[in-house]
Amino acid sequence: MKLLSVVFVAAMAVLAGCRKESEKPAKPEPAKLEAVKPPAIGQALEAAKTQAEAMSKTAEKKLQETQAEVDAIIAQVKKQMEAADYKTALSGIQKALSMPEITPDQKKLLDELRNTASKKMAAAAAEETKTGISNLLQNK
Repeated sequence: MKLLSVVFVAAMAVLAGCRKESEKPAKPEPAKLEAVKPPAIGQALEAAKTQAEAMSKTAEKKLQETQAEVDAIIAQVKKQMEAADYKTALSGIQKALSMPEITPDQKKLLDELRNTASKKMAAAAAEETKTGISNLLQNK
């Protein structure tokens, strides 16, 4: 019986050792990456930098063009107001206010011009009404 016990314990030890080896995970293989040459990275970064600079210059140019266009509209609105063409001036002001990228100073000036044009337009309408009523009363 002792012999049987020793054989049994030895068999168990062998089986346990085999099981432990089979349970070990396989060694992970290092990921296979394509070799990237440092000059390629440098060239890609330089190309990205060049493209970003070009986009920045394009955006800056567009911003300057928009602001110049708004300045031109403001000049035209001032002339229209001097000519008492308030309706056209208000239309130009609305166009300029709807444009993207106007500066805070431009917006402030356009708001002031809109208020002035509205007041002058109302005053002109009141004067026309007063003149019309006066003419009607004189004709009677």
